[in-house]
This record gives sequence, structure tokens and C-alpha cells, in this order.
Amino acid sequence: MDFETLVNKKKIVLVGKDLQDGDLSVLTEVLLKSTVLKELNLMCNRITLASDDSETFTNALGSNRTLEVLSLYNNTIGPLGAKRLASALKSNKSLQQLFLEGNSIGNEGAKSIADALVANASLHVLILRSNDISDDGAQSLASAFLFNHSLRVVLLGENQIGNVGAQHLADALEYNNVID
Repeated sequence: MDFETLVNKKKIVLVGKDLQDGDLSVLTEVLLKSTVLKELNLMCNRITLASDDSETFTNALGSNRTLEVLSLYNNTIGPLGAKRLASALKSNKSLQQLFLEGNSIGNEGAKSIADALVANASLHVLILRSNDISDDGAQSLASAFLFNHSLRVVLLGENQIGNVGAQHLADALEYNNVID
């Protein structure tokens, strides 16, 4: 990956390139300096966002003002990576779609994302399918839905959400009539 090639692109697709956290330095610079980047697709890699290398990436994401779509589908984000990503979501004002399917963020990661959703007003689509989220994580997300009115689409399928978590979500969606 070469900075000069990437900095002027509106869309960067690096799917299935076996990228790891240490490979994010060029993308960090692009996030910091690009004025045109709208979509970053990093699906099917080995990114965790949990290493020291990735902290500068999430910090750059937090200050970026152009990126609208971030796809991290099928990486290895986990709870710590979700926490760092959530920190970026609290200050990012441009991201509209976040795809985190298949990242094993669990209840702890769901809670971090939920905390960020209370402060974030730009995100419209959040995909959290297949993330080992159960009732506790669903309850955290449901609480966030009471405060967040920018989300339009949330997908939580293929998790371990039972009746209790489903009821929390249903109750929150009665109050939040914006989410489809």
C-alpha cells in the first residue's frame, strides 16, 4: 500500500489481503490527510484493533471527517478492538455505516459500542451479526437506542440473544421509532 496512490481515492477496498494491525500505518495517514475518502472496506482480514499499532488508526478514525462507510466484516476485532473503535465513534461525525459482522466482540464489545452510540449522531447503519452477543449485550444496546435517534438499520442476527435480551430490544424500539 502506497500513501500517494491511496490518499486521493474515494473508495479503498482491501478485502482478504491478510492485513493485520501492523499494516494499518498507511491507512492511518490516509484517514488523517485525505479529503475525499468516503469508503474503506477491510473485510476478511486479521485486524484486531487491539494492538498498539492500531491505536493510532482508531484515533485517526475518530478525527476523520470524510469517511462514511467502514467495513470490518470478518476480522478478529474482539472486545478490546470494539472498545477502541467505540472511542473513535464518540468523536467521529461523518461515519454513516459500520459493518462489524463476524468479529466476536461479545457483550463487553457490545457495551462499548452502545456507550458510543449515545454520543454518536451520524451512524445510520450498524451491522453486529455473528458477534457472540447475548442478553447482557442486547440490554446495553437497547439502552443506547433510547438516546440515539440517528440509527436507521441495526442487524443483530446470529448472536445468542435470548428472550430477555429480545424483550429489552423490543421495549427500546417502542420508544425509538426511527430504527427499522
